[in-house]
Amino acid sequence: MTEIQEYKITKVEDFLKVPEDRLEACLAEFPTFLAAAKPAVELAEAMNVRDSLEAAYVWIDDGKTDVTISVGSRDDS
Repeated sequence: MTEIQEYKITKVEDFLKVPEDRLEACLAEFPTFLAAAKPAVELAEAMNVRDSLEAAYVWIDDGKTDVTISVGSRDDS
């Protein structure tokens, strides 16, 4: 059984950590993440807590094409 890999993308260069043969799958899910993240950011801005948000795209290479959005602050541990 292959171990599921997880990649935390916080800057463009982090995409280079994804194996070349899996990059297309990673990028295919990114637009869905952006579409879901936009309302979360807008809500945070409306609540004046935008600066406390953790901004990251975490891609899990599990062969699924589902996306889960978690919203939290940098202070959440």
